[in-house]
Amino acid sequence: MNNVIRLEDDVRDIESVVFLNDCEHKVGHCGVTKIASFTEPAEFCYVPWIAVLKGNVVYARIPAYQVSIYYRVEDAK
Repeated sequence: MNNVIRLEDDVRDIESVVFLNDCEHKVGHCGVTKIASFTEPAEFCYVPWIAVLKGNVVYARIPAYQVSIYYRVEDAK
């Protein structure tokens, strides 16, 4: 049984997205304030995307299949 949460259902904060060539967008660097996932309708299904925000403005939209997604890890207390 697959227990992996679908991207659009995962409520954790995304810390960074990394492309295959090691370029990345990371919260707190180069003006990036938030990275969020969303879906857009395609021909026969919804496709997951990543939005990179600087302030309240969407700076980039990236098809999720193009990047590795890393979540913020809370400090252990």
